[in-house]
Amino acid sequence: MASLEEIRQIHLGKLAELKKVGLDPYPIESHQDFTLAEVINNFTKLSKKKSLTIAGRVMALRPQGALTFLNLNDGTENFQALIKKPARLNDISRSGGFKGISTKHFFPLYHPAAALYNGGLRETLMDDFKKIPLILKKINNEK
Repeated sequence: MASLEEIRQIHLGKLAELKKVGLDPYPIESHQDFTLAEVINNFTKLSKKKSLTIAGRVMALRPQGALTFLNLNDGTENFQALIKKPARLNDISRSGGFKGISTKHFFPLYHPAAALYNGGLRETLMDDFKKIPLILKKINNEK
């Protein structure tokens, strides 16, 4: 296990990396159009918008080959987004989204562990996973 000093050095390195690419790691202000709960509850309507700004703490960033899963939490809801290509720490921009990645393709769904804790979500989760290939095909056809 890493020592407290090793963990501190890792965090300082990440801080330096953010500053190096011109990002303020502690911005004075931020903006969001909707809370994550509002996005989830009104997803069909909001998905027709050309763009919207959401904000939250990145709880996990998991690259899986050509896809990256991003978990956000803004205090109102947990939100999982699917990004179509890997993101790195220095690609994240508080003001510009993800460099080189279209931010209009998000598909909120429950984390798979949610079905373990609430069996009633299993069918919803399975239905959502079945939609992913269709969504990816639609994204690829937009290119």
